[in-house]
Amino acid sequence: MPRPAAMTRLLLLAFLLTACGHAPASEPPPPRGAFTATAATSQGEPRPFAPGTEVRATFTDDGRLVVHGGCNTLSGQVDAGGGELTLTEPSTTEMACDDPRTEQDRFLTALLTATPTWRLDGDTLHLTTQDAGLTLTRD
Repeated sequence: MPRPAAMTRLLLLAFLLTACGHAPASEPPPPRGAFTATAATSQGEPRPFAPGTEVRATFTDDGRLVVHGGCNTLSGQVDAGGGELTLTEPSTTEMACDDPRTEQDRFLTALLTATPTWRLDGDTLHLTTQDAGLTLTRD
């Protein structure tokens, strides 16, 4: 068993390391507020948005994500822990849309239900899966 003086030094060292910022980094806060998509990729290639549409994502204060994709709206509870965005109990409206907007809705649903990783760089939010990505800017 360590002597009392040695134990005191170990406790002091642990305290100093923690106070000097050597403690494990905490997780970044989850995104909050409204964002507008500025770019998308699919299979590593740029993916244009459907003509005349704006993709908007809103992270609400009550922990929901609401995404307007140009035709339909996808929403659900969202967990942004561990650097991944997990959408639980997703639901979507089912309005009939033209083919480009329907394909855009499918792309967004696939991306957001595939547990993308997320990174917030200032006002730019990056959502990425193995096959797709979406870049959004805070409104």
